[in-house]
Amino acid sequence: LITPGELRENVEIIASDPMEGRETGTRGQKMAAAFISYHFEDIGLKGPVNGSYYQDFDLYKNIPGEVYVTVDGSTFKNFEDVVY
Repeated sequence: LITPGELRENVEIIASDPMEGRETGTRGQKMAAAFISYHFEDIGLKGPVNGSYYQDFDLYKNIPGEVYVTVDGSTFKNFEDVVY
């Protein structure tokens, strides 16, 4: 059982600036996952994936090229004039 205070403390740690954000595949996401893994181990939960708390899977990331909108001959650039 987790108390509201313990939950708040854990969420504040995971959401803190030192965790560098939690975008999938980034260092910050891996630090947050490690924090959660250590917490699970600390409270005595058994890892469900061959004794681990991690499950491997393939990850793909798409990055768009140049993004813009042209209206009546005027071009509006992404993050400068419009947000795509």
